[in-house]
Amino acid sequence: MVLSVFDKMKIQKIISSDKKSDIPEKYCESIFQLMQKKERENHTFDPPKLDYFRKQWKISDLSWQKTIRFAGIDETDNVQAYAWLGFNIKYDNLDQAWFLVYLNDNEDKMTNRIIMLKEMVKSVPAQITKISTAFMNDSEGAEFYFSADIEPSYEEILFDLNLETKDLAEVSKQAKKLNEKALKSGYEIIFVEGLDYNNYVDYSSFVDLVECVRNDMPREELSIEDTKLNLERFNELCLINQKKWDTFYTFIAIHKDTGKPVGLTTSVLDNYQPHVAWQWDTGVLPEHRGNGLGLAMKYQMLETLLSTTKAKVWSTGSSSVNIHMHRINRALGYEKWDSEKIVDFTKTELEHFLEKYNTDTH
Repeated sequence: MVLSVFDKMKIQKIISSDKKSDIPEKYCESIFQLMQKKERENHTFDPPKLDYFRKQWKISDLSWQKTIRFAGIDETDNVQAYAWLGFNIKYDNLDQAWFLVYLNDNEDKMTNRIIMLKEMVKSVPAQITKISTAFMNDSEGAEFYFSADIEPSYEEILFDLNLETKDLAEVSKQAKKLNEKALKSGYEIIFVEGLDYNNYVDYSSFVDLVECVRNDMPREELSIEDTKLNLERFNELCLINQKKWDTFYTFIAIHKDTGKPVGLTTSVLDNYQPHVAWQWDTGVLPEHRGNGLGLAMKYQMLETLLSTTKAKVWSTGSSSVNIHMHRINRALGYEKWDSEKIVDFTKTELEHFLEKYNTDTH
């Protein structure tokens, strides 16, 4: 029988493995293109060059996480979809998993999504009871997952700051003013380039600070436990991040009376996407809030990005209920452009949702 074009683009087999090396090399370039496509769809700026995804593919997974990868292959031996399923095997949230699906645009896109999801659910370990995924608010994925009649558990408001609209002299003036205010309140703001925090602060206290900041971020209705961030785990995160990214800038607020770190903000850049600076964790310990440290640290970061990088965009996000951080972002000049939502399925809910779709799978 001669297959129609429609049939030729439908997934006929799925290759799955928790080892990247088990995915045949001939499919990898198409997988990287799917990753780049999703980045292009999810942001207002140009995605990283394909070499970025090639680099990421070579990096080892974290020892305390497991990732299973799925490549969906059509009749003509081309990749039509890629997906990954991740979950912790140590420390915390051992009953949670998360996934993403990447799809080519064609007439059979919906069918291929279902095929991939059904295969993925078969691979979910017995200890997993919750499975989450994220999607842009106005995307095809949103329409699909909303059809499950399960309310999203979390919404991340996405902000971008156009760095080309900023005057370095004015930013430097404000950064100096806020820094002096912090000093008068009993805090010193220091700069760390790279991830060698041990040479600048009490390292154990810094790791405790990072753990507190991450656990203190609003989680809305997400069913997740606190992160257990010990020295071993944090060191491994730093080693992996050094392989994933090229530039790290961190500003740390130090309480002068105790010498302890009480706040931080971090931005990262990659040479394959030099026009974008990504804002990571920003936070201050609860007992030291109200002193303007969050805005002060971010202004130091803004000045540094303008004076030392080629970045044109500074991208960040925060929980929809984190009004304080939204206020800081707007004070810096950030503008909201979209939001990303997370839906928390139980494994049973996801299985029942997918059962209503008949894909006549391979």
